[in-house]
Parts: sequence; C-alpha cells; structure tokens
Amino acid sequence: MKFYIVDDEHDLYRSMFADLLNMNDSDVSELPKFRKLPQVLNRLRLLHFNDRINRHLWLPGKSLWNSLYYLSNFEFDEKEVYWIIFLNGTLRNYYPLNYLKKIKQKHKNLKLAMIMYDSLSNKSTKRAVEKISAFDKVFSFDKGDCEKMGFEYIYSTFSVPHGVSVDGQYKTDAFFIGAAENRLPMLQKTLKKVSEFHKKCEFRIVGVSNEEKKYEEIITYNQKLSYEEVLMYSYNTDCLIEVVRPGQTGVSLRTCEAIVFNKKLLTNNKEIKKMPFYNPEYIYVFENKEDIKGEFLLNPINVDYGYDGWFSPMEIIKRLRKEV
Repeated sequence: MKFYIVDDEHDLYRSMFADLLNMNDSDVSELPKFRKLPQVLNRLRLLHFNDRINRHLWLPGKSLWNSLYYLSNFEFDEKEVYWIIFLNGTLRNYYPLNYLKKIKQKHKNLKLAMIMYDSLSNKSTKRAVEKISAFDKVFSFDKGDCEKMGFEYIYSTFSVPHGVSVDGQYKTDAFFIGAAENRLPMLQKTLKKVSEFHKKCEFRIVGVSNEEKKYEEIITYNQKLSYEEVLMYSYNTDCLIEVVRPGQTGVSLRTCEAIVFNKKLLTNNKEIKKMPFYNPEYIYVFENKEDIKGEFLLNPINVDYGYDGWFSPMEIIKRLRKEV
C-alpha cells in the first residue's frame, strides 16, 4: 500500500506534515499538484488559480489544466493499492469533481482521502465539500461536522518542530495570532481583558478593516508572520490564547502548540474538556470576557501535558492502512 500527500504549497502544510515528509518510509511520499511546468506557464497557473481572485470572481477554464496535473501522468502499478491524500484547502480551487471521478474510474486501485482542517461553518470549505462524493475517506478536526456528515474525527495535525528555541526576542506573557473571520468582537474583548492582567503580550489579527480596529495599543492588525515566527512566539510564551469561530468544535493550531510546548491555554472551546489532554490546571475554558480570571493567567505553574503524539500526521496513515 502506497500513500501520497498532495503538496498544498504552503509553509504551514510542510510544518504540519513534517513527521511524514521527513520519515524514511518508501510507502509514504509527497505528490506535486502539477508536473514540472515552464516558468511562464507556471506563473499563468498561479494567477488562474489565485485564491484571492477566485474568492470574488471564479475564473473559468480550469479544466484546461487537467492533463497537466501530476496525477494525470502518474504511472500506477496495477498490483498496488494507492491512497492519495488531499487537504481541503488544496481542493478549494484545484481538482474539479469530474476530474477526480474520472481518474478513479481509470485506476480502480486508487483511493482518495480528504482532511478537513476548516469547520463547515467556514465558507472556504464549500468547494471541498462539493467534491466529497469522489472520496473514499474524509477526516475532520471538528467533531460536530463528523457527527453531521459522517466524517472520521481527528484532533488536528501537528508535527513536533525542531527549529524552535528559547529566545528573549519572542518572550511574552500571552500570545495570539489569527484571522478575524466572524469572531472579531469576541477576539478584541478577550485580548483586551487578558491585557489587563498581562502587560507583555503579542496579539495579532489579520483581515480587519480600518473601521473595525480597536485597542490598537495592544493589538497589531494586518501584519502577518511566517509560521516559523509563530512557532517561536508560541514556544516562548507563558500562555496561548485560542478563540474559535462560532460553530467550530475542533481545536486550532494554538491548542496543538500549547500541548506540545507545555504552555497554559486560554480557550473558549468547551469541547476541549472531552479530550484526553484536557487538564483544568493548564487549560482554562471561558465563555465571555467576564469569565477570564487573573488567578489562572498569573499563577506560575510547571505545565506538563505528557504529550503522547495525539496530533501526529502518522495517525492518518495508520488509520488508512486499516481501510483495505
């Protein structure tokens, strides 16, 4: 049985899946979206599939690229079983449904798996959901979506990074970074409340208009960080802040980082109380800003979750091996 993960072409993806991408296992490897294209053609491809453009104006003619997908030119061994693994973000603009169905019809030994890292409450999942009928397995980090759609539940995916270190430049009492997306007022109120207890905070929100900005003395708006920098902030903070979107029950990467790096976690995700790594000494669940107490934020404590690989991408491969 062979497993191929389709390259999502983002630094975050490479970090999340590092455990698999770096392992010495000939049965697990990465698959590019497209075969090697001339530079001019690749630039045209990036423009045609540009997410920012297609989010507002769906550019037609994407089927013209079907023959250039790497899968179209892959030499499958008829005696082998193949799992091709896609992240839902990859399916937002790439791989039309009819393309996926045709390639499965052509190769009967080919199976497709999708991993949903966004809740169905997030509009960005719409095009991925429309392609579910082509998939043999769908995993989701959101338990509510799993119960509703019949997906298989995973906590999230996070590979333990090896490039983080203690660095005073990134040292904070509390850290948050994320997009506004349907939760801006809650984010602003939460971060303002935390800042009343902690003075050394790093709070960043992207996707905010000038009219929506508040508390600019404590919140930095619309300035992105590389994920390497995010990891350094998470590794050097005392407390990570998680504010999930309305309707989301799955854990975010901030939770993964808190568990792996042994940090306090302040979250509004009530579902975390049902998870095996939940410890009320280290994790404080709030519903509104009035619930946030200084005792939790200010109390010095030696945090140790006893991380046991809950988020490793290797878990996905283990489960798929059992499917055939």
